[in-house]
Amino acid sequence: QNVVIDCSASGEPRIWWERAHDKSPSLASSSKLSISPTNGEPSTIVHYFRTVVSNSHMHTLENGSLMIRDVSEEDSGIYLCQANNGVGSGLSKVITLKVHVPAHFKSKFSAHTVQRGESIEFSCEAYGELPVSMQVAKDRMPLDFGSEFDRLPSDPSLEQQTLHTDNRYHLLRRVTGHSDRSLTSYIVRIANVDRRDSSLFTCLASNNFGKDEYNFQLIVQEPPGKPENVHVLELDSRSAVVAWSQPYS
Repeated sequence: QNVVIDCSASGEPRIWWERAHDKSPSLASSSKLSISPTNGEPSTIVHYFRTVVSNSHMHTLENGSLMIRDVSEEDSGIYLCQANNGVGSGLSKVITLKVHVPAHFKSKFSAHTVQRGESIEFSCEAYGELPVSMQVAKDRMPLDFGSEFDRLPSDPSLEQQTLHTDNRYHLLRRVTGHSDRSLTSYIVRIANVDRRDSSLFTCLASNNFGKDEYNFQLIVQEPPGKPENVHVLELDSRSAVVAWSQPYS
């Protein structure tokens, strides 16, 4: 969606926008500003600003407001509106923009074929603002992994759950990033797969700002089953008609 940050002043001033950046020799700052602590920050913070150059994504409107098209999490930050009409020292206004990111998957579908007896794992990587919750379903039926995760001694960054009704199924979780930009990875592992596991698995991710789903089609291949219920339908001296139930194939 588009966002318009208002900045209006009387006296027909010239208005321009600047955006805070980290202090770095590679980023030439146009101004420096000390901002008093907010939200529990321990001390005054000095921010360095660069002038916002209008482009197709971000530009200044005729009334001095700043329009951002197709706003994304990269647009979060501190903006400084400057106004000056040549009389006096001019005016400035600081605006903090925080973009809330809904839970979403960058990939929506994948498929994989395995042989019976093999193990398989697939990853559901959900982006978005924490906390992100995840539910895994098999053929649209939710899998009950419980609510408690156990941390893996072999990898402290991973936590694991085991499916209550089938201990071949494991759900692992890893969270990286912070509240503004984060990735929540869930990995579904299935050991010793068989025909029961040929299904459409769905990962449903949600947070306070939205939800999304990712689908994984698992196809398990195995030799055809033995014919069952073999019986004779017709019999004479020279021929016979035999029937059976179709096996798994």
